[in-house]
Amino acid sequence: MSWLKIYSAVLAAILTAWVIISVVTLAIWSAYLDHQMASLKSHFEQFQDEMSSVTGGDISPQFGVVERTPTPAKEPEQPSATERSKPTTSASAVQTNKKMCEFWRAEYQKDATRQNEGFMEMACIRYRKSLRELQQ
Repeated sequence: MSWLKIYSAVLAAILTAWVIISVVTLAIWSAYLDHQMASLKSHFEQFQDEMSSVTGGDISPQFGVVERTPTPAKEPEQPSATERSKPTTSASAVQTNKKMCEFWRAEYQKDATRQNEGFMEMACIRYRKSLRELQQ
C-alpha cells in the first residue's frame, strides 16, 4: 500500500511540474511573439512611410473582385489535306519496330517469363501498328 502512495505522489508531482513548466513557457513565448509583432509593425510602418514618399501615393493593397472576361475557345486546327495523306511513320521506324519485335520474340523463346512475353507483345503490336500506318 505504501508503494502505491509513493507512486501516486511522484506521478502527481511530475504532472504538476509539467503543467507549471508549460504555463511558464507559454507566457514567455507569448511575450516574445508580442514583442516581435510590435517590432514588425513598426518596421512595416517605417517602410510604408518610405515607400509613400518615394511613390508619392498610397501603397495600401487594393482588395476587391477582379472581373475577368472569358476568352473565346479556339477551334482546333484541322490538318491540311497533304498532312492527312502523309504517313506518320517512316520506313526506318517500321524496320526498327520489326527488329524489336523479332528480338523480344527470340528472348521469349529463350526464357518464357511473363515480363518477356509482355515486352514481346508490346513490341509486336507497335510493329504491326507502324506497318499499317505506313501502308495507309
